[in-house]
Amino acid sequence: HLPLHLICMQKEAACGVLDESDVQAVVANRQMEQLMDVLLDSYPEGASSPDDQGMLPLHLLLSKAEGEPNERVINLLLSSFPNAVDIRDKFGRTPYDILRESCGSTGTEGTEPGPGDANTSDRCRAAFRALKRARYVADRITSTIRDESANIVAAVQHEASNERGASQKIIVRLEEEMSKTRKEMEARDARERGLQDDIRRMKSELSMTESNVSGVSRDL
Repeated sequence: HLPLHLICMQKEAACGVLDESDVQAVVANRQMEQLMDVLLDSYPEGASSPDDQGMLPLHLLLSKAEGEPNERVINLLLSSFPNAVDIRDKFGRTPYDILRESCGSTGTEGTEPGPGDANTSDRCRAAFRALKRARYVADRITSTIRDESANIVAAVQHEASNERGASQKIIVRLEEEMSKTRKEMEARDARERGLQDDIRRMKSELSMTESNVSGVSRDL
């Protein structure tokens, strides 16, 4: 267990003060709240860390609430990890399930107990409302992340499409340059072959001229 788990298992942290005139209980309760605040400030990830039973600090806190959950501590945990409302422990229970068991509520998950649910205390109702608000926040965060992810994917796909278009243009241009270069090389080869033919012809004519000159010289 993390220190945060151990604190959430203490009655002074899990339960609200029943008698505000009990100075000792009020002081102990406030000290626990301050300690929780310090722990979450130094290690916020603790609120999303399960124990060996898959229970988050919120699960542990609500399991020790005895029908009088401490809304201030609940809000501290939910502010660090709103998604805790939907996390199930190894027994398949969400924090809402545990709170319903603790408060003796007959309401369904995600709904606040009705006025006719006499077994539910005001603190339980406040805790149910806190979980409901946290679920709304978690859903908004999830929706925002999903939308941002979709925008990022669309931007990457658009950029990739532009890059493919640019690459295709470069390839076409390279092919045109290669074709032009190939034609120039073929033309140069043709000119060289023409020059070689001219040289051979001139050599042949020169040889014939030399032969004629040699014959005339013998006649003289």
